Parts: sequence; structure tokens; C-alpha cells
Amino acid sequence: MLSERFYTINYVTSVIVSIIGLTFSLLINFIIITNRKCYTIKNILIFDLCISSLIYFILHLIGCYYGTRNDWLYSQPLCILRAYFIMVSISGITYSLLIQAISRLFFSIFYTHKFLLKKRIHWILIFFKWLICFLIGIQPLFIEHGFELIREHRMCGIKTNKLSIAPYSICIVYVFPGSIVILVYALIFYQVRQSTHRVRSNLIKSYTSACICLTFIRKNLIVMKNILIILNILMCGGTPYLILMIWDLIDNGSAPRQLYFLSVNSLVSATTLMIIVTFYKNKTVKKITLKYLSGH
Repeated sequence: MLSERFYTINYVTSVIVSIIGLTFSLLINFIIITNRKCYTIKNILIFDLCISSLIYFILHLIGCYYGTRNDWLYSQPLCILRAYFIMVSISGITYSLLIQAISRLFFSIFYTHKFLLKKRIHWILIFFKWLICFLIGIQPLFIEHGFELIREHRMCGIKTNKLSIAPYSICIVYVFPGSIVILVYALIFYQVRQSTHRVRSNLIKSYTSACICLTFIRKNLIVMKNILIILNILMCGGTPYLILMIWDLIDNGSAPRQLYFLSVNSLVSATTLMIIVTFYKNKTVKKITLKYLSGH
């Protein structure tokens, strides 16, 4: 049996990390909304990512509040609904990275189709992303105790030893979008290599054309690097949950209770780190923020 001090330390850590992530998410979205120079497709997609993160952080903080109460076992209002929206928000984060990859695919390979490069298409992508995310969370609602209070960490979610739900959740929320992102960037990387070979083999005679091509290559590589860094952070954050799920399925729910908290806190920490990296890598947002802070 874990002591109350253990729960308190973990909840305090989780709350602090969540507030940091919440603050950066709000900051990024505030800068994007209030500055017209930020009204770009890239920032629209980042705005959507931060919305998903905001929902997740808020729901997690609510869960922490009820988990620290003395009557946590009996006072968990809207537990199933909160668990549903947590799954929707986490899906929203991973699928936001997927539509960012699709957007980069449009600009890198299908750039001759001008309609794919318009903001309207990307708003449509965002709409369908949210539609998919809301549908993803519905399946556990039709299974008895699909969403429930997990006593090990006193929060609402999916019990990892449920064979009918746990593998579904990790595959549809992490594995599927992550695999598609990797596949998309593999295609882009192949295109970049082909462009590099064309430059080196003197197929591009004009110096100006060569410079444009090299700029295109460099830009794609930078974007690929940034998104893959963020994806790796999220995947690492979800790894403890995967380990917990496998352990629980093999030993029928006998995984150490500490691992439950590790799976929750690692995901919160990964999401916060992802938002911080997103802020740091966005030069426009970072520059405007520093300008505000300096009073200019």
C-alpha cells in the first residue's frame, strides 16, 4: 500500500508540470491570435496542437484535484466523461502531428496542386482530425467499465489490463498516427534525396535554380527534424503506459502501483516538453514574446 506522501509528491509534481505546459500553450495561442504576422498555415496547425494540449492539461489538473481529496474514491463527478475527453485530447495531440506531416507533404511533394496549399484545406484537415478524435473515444463507452476510476493513481481512464480496450487505445492513439507520420516523412526524405542528387549531378544548370532547390531541401529537413523531435518526445512519454499495459495483461493487473503514476506523469511531462520545444522552435512566436517581455 502506497503512503499518502507518495501520492502527494506525485500529484504536486504533476500539477506543477501541467501548469507549465498550460502556460506555454496559452502563451503560444495568445501570440498567434493577437498578431497578424502569425496567421500562417504552420501557426494554424500549431494553434490546433496547443488547443488539444490545453484540454488535456485542464482535464489532468481536474483529475489531480479530485485525486487529492480524502473522499476521492466516492467523489469523482463526471468520471466517464472526463476519461472520454482525456482520450480525445491525447488523440488530438498525436493526430495534430499527423496533419502537420500531411501539410508538409503537400508543400514538399504535391506543391504543384495549389489548392492543397491553401488555409481552407488545412482548416478542413483540422475539422476531420477532431471528428476522428471524438469517434476514437466512443468505442470504450460501449464496453462495460471501458472508462472507470483507476484506483492505483486515483484518476479516471482506461484500465490497462482490459484486453478489449487497452491495446486498442495505444494502437489508435499512438501507434497508428506515429507510423503514418514516419511514413510521410520517409517519403519527404526520399524526395529531398532525389532533389539533392539532381543538384549534385548538374541537372540543374542555373545557379539561381540550384539555390532555390537547396533552400527547399534545407527547409524540409529543418521541419522534418523539428516534428520528429516532438514525435519522439511524445512516443517516449507513452512508453511507460505501453510497459504498464503489457505488464498488466501478462500478470492480470499486478503491475507495481508506482508504474501507474509513472505512466501518467511521463505523458504529462512529455506533453509539456513538446509544447516548450514547439515554442522554442517557432522563431516568430518566440521573437514576439521576447519583444513583449522586454517592453518594446
